[in-house]
Amino acid sequence: MWLPNREHWLRTPFNLLRIAPSGFSALAEPGLFVAIGLCIGVRVAFFLVYHLSFDANANMWQMQDVAWLRDRPVEAIYLMHMQPPLLNALYAVALQLPGKLGSIFLNALFLAASGAMIFLIYRHLRWSGLSPSLAAGLAGLFGVLPQTLLYENVFGYQHFEALLLLAAALLAGSYLDRGRLSAYAGFAGCVAALALLRSQYHVGWVLLVLLSIGALAARRFGWRWRHAATALAAVALVGGVYLKNYALFGTFSVSSWMGMTTAQMLTPFMAGDTADFPDLQRDIAARVQHGEFSPQMATAVARRNVWYGWLDSARDCETGPRPQPELCQLHRPSGMENFNHDEVLTYSPALGRDAFHLLRLYPVLYIDHLSASIITTLGTPSWDYRDLARRLGSYVDVWNALIGYTPGRALDQTGGTGNWVRSLGQLLTAGSVPLMIALVLVTGMVFTRAVREARFYCKARRRRRSGSSPRWRCCWCSPCRT
Repeated sequence: MWLPNREHWLRTPFNLLRIAPSGFSALAEPGLFVAIGLCIGVRVAFFLVYHLSFDANANMWQMQDVAWLRDRPVEAIYLMHMQPPLLNALYAVALQLPGKLGSIFLNALFLAASGAMIFLIYRHLRWSGLSPSLAAGLAGLFGVLPQTLLYENVFGYQHFEALLLLAAALLAGSYLDRGRLSAYAGFAGCVAALALLRSQYHVGWVLLVLLSIGALAARRFGWRWRHAATALAAVALVGGVYLKNYALFGTFSVSSWMGMTTAQMLTPFMAGDTADFPDLQRDIAARVQHGEFSPQMATAVARRNVWYGWLDSARDCETGPRPQPELCQLHRPSGMENFNHDEVLTYSPALGRDAFHLLRLYPVLYIDHLSASIITTLGTPSWDYRDLARRLGSYVDVWNALIGYTPGRALDQTGGTGNWVRSLGQLLTAGSVPLMIALVLVTGMVFTRAVREARFYCKARRRRRSGSSPRWRCCWCSPCRT
């Protein structure tokens, strides 16, 4: 029986080689219990000191109105074209529970997600060859990071997205290692759930990932019909939402916002653009007046905001084509604009078509916006979002000092110097430079080793028996910085 080169597979940069535990035997290792105990203790302390508790408020763009999800959940989710359905469906289930049980249910679910991520990170590290003590220390550190604590206590998709990515990576590795149907089914379920949670995980991505992992495993175990049927079922589950939206709304997508999102990156109306690109603002206004763009773009330019231009042409429930409030009310019962309105189905695609012309006209503007987005993502810790950091007070201040970050500074430095290159330089220095360097270096190390180990895996012709697993499985689904 062929065995891999153990030195190649189990060598670690820390030189702390251990044989990785198989299956869920890592649950019995004392280090994991110590890490979980530390995380529980920190949460109890922060509840007493900072009164950190779960906030079940779901009044945000990505959600249908609470009243609709509570009173007619099936209709509200079925008639939704703005976002994938999973997050709204979860909240609708919680709303059906009596009294405060819904909030308790969500709180328990988010706590369980944190616990599962701690275990998955520990399992990943042990599988990569780290010692139990080092793996437990790093997993415990993740469990007490400010972003872990904060996103655990607010309703949103970020926590579940990170969990699904970690689980998918581990299950993919297990499948490539042993070829079991249960591992592939779990992997396919995680990939499908990601696509139903966030629109960026397109059905094409789902198909590509499932076929890629299946094809790699087939080099060692051969093609199997039950595994192919599992992949087909996952794609069909996600594709069903696409087909529903196409049949009801004429859009083959799980989100109708793509045009608005693209146009935002290509129009000079973001913070700082008035000073950095005044000529472009005048130019696009002149081109709109000459009819070079769609009427929808004209309303966006008039408002200087691509997200609210549809309000100028939207019709209410008395004059609109559909009487359902989820599609015809301009504002939800909570008062927020209804971004699931019928008019968005016309407005957003029109902006998407205009975006191609905008890119030809203003490539420098797109480079500026894209660069600013990348710099902000790399240099801004994810706890510096809205007012989340205030909930942990001095604890966040300690972490800001450790990474050399001034809260809010990077988000404020989004341009306005009169020169877009200078504005980007100012934004670069406003973020956490150590954090940027660390993320770039770690990402480079992971992908470099991924390529080497992927080549090694592809050369294998027969099944291996060692408990190791290729680290490159993490590259296509690297967990986001929650």
